[in-house]
Amino acid sequence: MTPSVSVIVVSRQRPKSLRRLLAFLRHQTFRRFEVVVVADHTPETRPDLGYPLSTELFSEANISKARNIGLDRAKGSLIAFCDDDAVPEPTWLDHLVLPFQSSKVASAGGFVTGRNGVALQTGAVLFDRHGLDRHVPLTSKDTVVIGPMSGGTLKTVGTNCAFRAKTLAQIGGFDETYRYFLDETDVNMRLAKAGWMSASVPMARVQHFTESGPDRSSRRVPSSLFEVGASHGYFLKTHAPTSDLHQLRAQIRRDHARKLMKLFQLGLLNGPEKQDLLTSFEQGFAEGQERPSGVRQGFQAPTEPVEFLEPTTAPLLVQSHSQSKVFDLIAEGKSVTVLKVERRFRGTRQSVLDEGAWIQHLGYIPAESHQKILLRKTSRISHETARLDGVRWSKGSIPLVHR
Repeated sequence: MTPSVSVIVVSRQRPKSLRRLLAFLRHQTFRRFEVVVVADHTPETRPDLGYPLSTELFSEANISKARNIGLDRAKGSLIAFCDDDAVPEPTWLDHLVLPFQSSKVASAGGFVTGRNGVALQTGAVLFDRHGLDRHVPLTSKDTVVIGPMSGGTLKTVGTNCAFRAKTLAQIGGFDETYRYFLDETDVNMRLAKAGWMSASVPMARVQHFTESGPDRSSRRVPSSLFEVGASHGYFLKTHAPTSDLHQLRAQIRRDHARKLMKLFQLGLLNGPEKQDLLTSFEQGFAEGQERPSGVRQGFQAPTEPVEFLEPTTAPLLVQSHSQSKVFDLIAEGKSVTVLKVERRFRGTRQSVLDEGAWIQHLGYIPAESHQKILLRKTSRISHETARLDGVRWSKGSIPLVHR
């Protein structure tokens, strides 16, 4: 039986980014989903989204509370999350829901690429009971299911993850004490303690543009580490109360200090700013140790059905184009990928048109194969379409070519 999915998107002070995400979600090849937006504004959308959209207005700077508001509104048997400054590939939900065919799996996380759409920003990550990460190199694109506490717990990121709605309700949803940072990690830990398994899904892909927010710049330079410190302090209080707190705090502080030093060396921070950030971390950590639990009670599993949607149009590859023609195809609701062959010794990258189309910039160095140089146009196009197979369109399907 095909599950139903509620995609929850939390948005704050980023109306343009949210509009872009909503435009791209209409290309999902999985066709039994709704979208619930929790935002400080009413989103602007095109009239032909092709999926049900509901909005809850919420302006408080607390992502866990916003997600719980979305859970209250959601109807799907599965709950997926995507950030407003991200763009999911069309097959995102198709891949992300597959692990839930096992009744033992309660959560799944996909892979996240950065601004260029090729380099990996987040892959498979495990964490320990102190909330400290350990990256896991996966050489295959196959889904990996990880048992509870088997050498670590799988960490999902809010940019690209999904949960069983009923199970998430049973554990009380998101702990609203985590206003920002470690919020999904805490959910993963509580699910693992309850005996549930998690899945890492490399083929469920989302491109993350990491736009500026209240506590960071678009270049991921923090303006404050207070809430990060508070989340660390509260996580240790909740999940590792008997640990050596002084030693762990010093270790976590050193990790953040190393990251800030890199930003300092790049000229993105000066000395006083670096010290102020470390001070804000210390202050937040101390407050987090005093914060009470914010786990809610009384969540209800969804009871309303989510209807199947009309099928999407066939994916369309555009090789030679005028910008006006591409916008015409977008206006017709087409799932458009533009192949732009460039005479440059640079790697292939990916950009998007906010209205809802992808552009593959094909340099001489193909994506995910930096030991090669492809000079012929046909070779580069062939390599890139093979790489996109199963991600931009369903595996093995043949996209239409528009010249």
